[in-house]
Amino acid sequence: GCCFDDKGRLLVIECHTHFPPEDYEGPSEDRIYSFDDSNGDGVLDRQQLFYEGGSATMGLCRLSDGWISVATRSEVIRIRDTDGDNVADESETLVRLVTAQTYPHNGLTGLAVGPDQWLYIGQGENLGDPYSIVAADGSKQSGGGEGGNIVRCQFDGSNLQRYATGLWNPFGMYFDPA
Repeated sequence: GCCFDDKGRLLVIECHTHFPPEDYEGPSEDRIYSFDDSNGDGVLDRQQLFYEGGSATMGLCRLSDGWISVATRSEVIRIRDTDGDNVADESETLVRLVTAQTYPHNGLTGLAVGPDQWLYIGQGENLGDPYSIVAADGSKQSGGGEGGNIVRCQFDGSNLQRYATGLWNPFGMYFDPA
């Protein structure tokens, strides 16, 4: 996953935890790098580590006020850089997926901001097992066996609602002008 932040930097997930080989010597957590044009010549020439953490990180989406939402298998967080050093130093959990399942594709995946300014979150079909998606304010959606879902919430993790159901694994979601 990738997105542009409110400063025009390209943020890109470097996933090290999605089915790594047994002898993998890379990082034990995923990373998000920022790329920008340091000298204004139109070429992305600088790469910096913006955030490190999470497992099976699948999606990024720009919110507002410098926040970037990040979808991992088991949670959606929002992160931002508050001191201007190009490293995320603030993090808040927006929603958590509570389930016995651990398969990465069946967790929380795609992210998109809708024209209604809600955050839309894809959830894989979870192999038909029971689950609950619990938002920061305690609102939740539960199920199992109906397939994957798209839920939505406010940018602060409140007012979680089911938007669509019966999907497979909705990784990529986008809204067009129509």
